[in-house]
Amino acid sequence: MKRFKAVYLVLAGLLVSGAMSVALASDNFGELNVKAGLNLSTKFKSELELTNRELLFANLKPGVSFAGEYLILAEHLVSSLDFLKFGVGLKYLLPTKLKDNDLTLAVKLAKFSYLPIYFTLQINPFVKSNEEYLKGLFVKGDIGYSAYSSSNFKELLNNSPISTNIKDKGGLYYAFGAGYEFPCGLVFDITYGIYKSSVEVSENMENMEKRDKINFTYSCVGLNVGYKFKI
Repeated sequence: MKRFKAVYLVLAGLLVSGAMSVALASDNFGELNVKAGLNLSTKFKSELELTNRELLFANLKPGVSFAGEYLILAEHLVSSLDFLKFGVGLKYLLPTKLKDNDLTLAVKLAKFSYLPIYFTLQINPFVKSNEEYLKGLFVKGDIGYSAYSSSNFKELLNNSPISTNIKDKGGLYYAFGAGYEFPCGLVFDITYGIYKSSVEVSENMENMEKRDKINFTYSCVGLNVGYKFKI
């Protein structure tokens, strides 16, 4: 978990420094969006890679996330692309537990967290509309890589009578959604995101090593609100 937090801090620093360097190069070249979100309608599925056998399909408790995105206004590159923004983002999903009651103790105590870094694209289709209230509408899409960390679940397995080694691995992240930008700088959006990850498990028993891999798919609907800084 400590290594996971260290990666988060490094990536956050890179995102902020990149935004500042672009901002210094040109006035109002882009936007920095800082957002907080509530993740609802969450699903968590796992399966063994070798057999594709489903191990678990459950709901997670509602979770909280924080994100920062730096968007470049494409019109500064091509004047006709005033409806388009693109850039990079970094999001952190706080550790969340499964909520189903019929799970084993080990799984009930487990917490799962994700850290995606991604490319993002935003399209404002009504930016030239004569109706002012339509100009703030947008659709967006994200794609990138998400680091992954689990706690308690790993510790309980490591304390089993069989010598067990567990290694968390991240995977693909993608999301799509829509939202609205208010003239005062407030931003609201709703997104549907998919987070891929896996755990490599190796067991040592009677001088024999058994390896397997468990693939996880976490999906959720995110309600996000934030503020847009022009830099």
